[in-house]
Amino acid sequence: MRFGFQGWSYILVVVAAVIFSGTCLAKNVGGGKGKCDIYEGSWVVDDSYPMYNSTLCPHIRKEFDCQKYGRPDKLYLRYRWQPKGCHLPRFDGKDFLRRFKGKKIMYIGDSISLNQWQSMVCLVSCCCSRSF
Repeated sequence: MRFGFQGWSYILVVVAAVIFSGTCLAKNVGGGKGKCDIYEGSWVVDDSYPMYNSTLCPHIRKEFDCQKYGRPDKLYLRYRWQPKGCHLPRFDGKDFLRRFKGKKIMYIGDSISLNQWQSMVCLVSCCCSRSF
């Protein structure tokens, strides 16, 4: 598949919109005046995670469902990103759908992008469905 200038500019706009929307939601801790950098931080354990059950989500391809195929530990499911000096709000699927209504999102890449897409669909599905 070949993209012309319009195709690449469309992709860059979508990527910028997704990054910008995440940056706007992050707030400085304590109301500080410094700029909030969501790219500096660390992974922390959060007992309220995971946000969905991968074995119940029909959008996860079977070869990517570690729990279904016997991975014994589950600690890796409880990590979330904590930016340094920022508060990053918990994902809200209904808010996400409201903000992106009528817009397109394009995932570009390899199996990691596929995993991210499947996870996003499961997150949105579980917030808007009682089947999870």
